[in-house]
This record gives sequence, structure tokens and C-alpha cells, in this order.
Amino acid sequence: MLLSVGGVGLSFFQAFRGFSLIFFINKFVNSKSQIGVLLSLGSLVGIFVPPLVGFLSDKLKKLIKGRKYLIIVSLFFLSLSIYFLEKTKNLSELYLYLTLTYIFFYSAISLYQALVPDLFSKDFFARATGVLNFASQFFQGIYIFIIVISHASNLTFTLLKWSIFLSSFLFFFIPEKENKRISQNFSMDMKFLRRKFWFNLFLLQFFVWYGISSVSSFILLFFQDVLSASLSDYMIILVIFGVLTALSTFFSGFVADKFAKEKLSAMSLALFGISSFLFSQTQRINMAFISSVFYGISLGFLTVIPYSLILSYIPKDKEGSIVGINALVVSVSQVIAYLTSGVMIDILGYRANFLQGLIATILGLLVLRNVTNNKKSS
Repeated sequence: MLLSVGGVGLSFFQAFRGFSLIFFINKFVNSKSQIGVLLSLGSLVGIFVPPLVGFLSDKLKKLIKGRKYLIIVSLFFLSLSIYFLEKTKNLSELYLYLTLTYIFFYSAISLYQALVPDLFSKDFFARATGVLNFASQFFQGIYIFIIVISHASNLTFTLLKWSIFLSSFLFFFIPEKENKRISQNFSMDMKFLRRKFWFNLFLLQFFVWYGISSVSSFILLFFQDVLSASLSDYMIILVIFGVLTALSTFFSGFVADKFAKEKLSAMSLALFGISSFLFSQTQRINMAFISSVFYGISLGFLTVIPYSLILSYIPKDKEGSIVGINALVVSVSQVIAYLTSGVMIDILGYRANFLQGLIATILGLLVLRNVTNNKKSS
């Protein structure tokens, strides 16, 4: 309960990043390629910050009695960065404050995600991840609903700052267990990552998030620029997408702990590929409703199951490091997806960009075959 509600500030920021940010950026620049560059800033920061923060927290958590105090410090600086971002007046300031905001967001969320393998046994990783992601989707839905209904741009940042304050307060009460194991030397022993099996696990995450990012990054501008969506259209699509994503996220964790995660990942990828293709063929807003059904369900499963597959193989004392490396892989895929999507839309249009999701699906399914084979050979 504390972990779920404590993530409200991070969830609100994720909603801001996925819904409000692109319109905020659009006030300063119109080129889709340059918008792609600005969107990729966060993922570029995510390449470097989570692995470093995760590794340091693994080594320092005994000294500072857990990770929650590092999370609280990160949230404080995140709130400060958001304050300056709100005051942005030109493009150069936008680059600076957006970068700082992402640094502290990734610091906080990578530590937050590392609490799952810290506090729960491996048998409950998928369920815990599913419940936390469900709570995140719920809070993101609340944020988007308030922003759409209120029409108040200043409320965008006010919600962020107050939700981050609430998260900081709640994290003080997280009951972290004291680690009584003998601490290791301050060195990064990652020899186990040399196995091909781990390479395939992270490669799968790369294609999953490349596909998700290429589809989601410009989908709101697609509704606005191509389909001429009205406010009521936005509300219907967001409700369909939000409810289905939240429900599939919640149930995917329980399903993943009972059935093979590899097969569930393959089914989710296939459903995502179908939704990407449908979006590429969408001519009217009514067709987007159907595409959003497949997209919402597949997204809920894909954000939980491939990640829980990695969590189930994490060695002891490597929780923060592995979560950080996973964030690095996701960020690299997002950087590439944002850049290629912006360029592709400028050259070929929105519909051609959605086909990247279908290509990523096919490549992800090919990698999954190797994951299954490597698991059996192990």
C-alpha cells in the first residue's frame, strides 16, 4: 500500500511526460525532428543515471539503512527542477531545466523500482510489479483527467509539485528490512552478465520499449494533426486506453507468477504488433478507438511481464544494479525511437512511423525464441 501510494509523484510525472510535455514543448518548437530530440533528452539521461544510482545504492544501503532516504532526496531536487521548468522562457532554458528534471526523476524512479526485489520474495515479483504498475496507471489517469477537464495550464505543474511532496512524506514510512549480510568490497562484479541469456533478456526489453516509444511518442499529435480529435474524442480514447492498460497491468502480474513469462511476453508482443498496424491504417477517429483497445491491453502486459522475467533471475545484492541496467537499456531504446520517429514523421508521415512498432514486435518475437532456448540449456 505504501509503495503504491508513495509512487503518486512519480506517476504524475510519467503522465506529464506522456501527455502534457509534448504540448509544452510544442510552444517552443514546431519541427517534429526537434521535438523528437527534446523527448529523447529524458531517455538519454536514463542511459547514465539509473545504472550509477543503482550501483551506488546497492553499496550504500547498509550504511544509510535502505534506499528510501536517497529517494526522498531525489524527489526534493526533482520538485525544485520542476519549479524552474515551469518558469522556462526560451529554448535554451528548456533544454537545461528539462535535463535536470530528468536526472532527478530517473534517480528517484530507479531506486523506487529497486524496492520491489528488496522487499518481496521472487515468487511475488510479478504480482508486486503488476500492483505497483496498476497504481501508477491509476494515478496517471487521475492526472490526465484533471488536466483535460480543467483546461488550466498552470495546474499541470502544481499537481506535479504537490504529488511529489506527498510521495516524499509517505516514503519515510516504508519499512525497509535491514540487510544483515556481510557487505562486499566497493566494486562492480557483473561477470554473470556475460552470459548470452542475460544479453537476450535485455535485448528483448530493448525491442519492447523501442516499439512502445515509437508508437506512443507522437500518438497525441497524430490524433490532433491528422484525425482532428475533439476534446470528447480525447476523453473517450484516454478512458478506453487508461482503463484497459490499468486492468491488464494489474492482472498480468498474477498471471505471470502462474504461467510461463516467455509465452505471455510473446502473446503480448503479438497483440502490440496488431495495434501498431491498426494505427498505421487509421483514417478516422472511430478507428482509433479500436486500435486503442489492443494497444491498452498489450501495453499493460508488456510493462510488467518482460521486466518480471528479468527480476526472477536477479542475483542477491545486485538488485539496484540490475534495475539500473534495465533502465539504461530502456532509455537507449527510447532515445533511438524518439529520434527516428521524429525524422520519419517529417519525411513519411505519422502512419509510416507506427509501422516501427510492428517491426519491433517481429524482432522481439525472434529474440524470445533465443530466451526460451537459452533458459532450457541453462
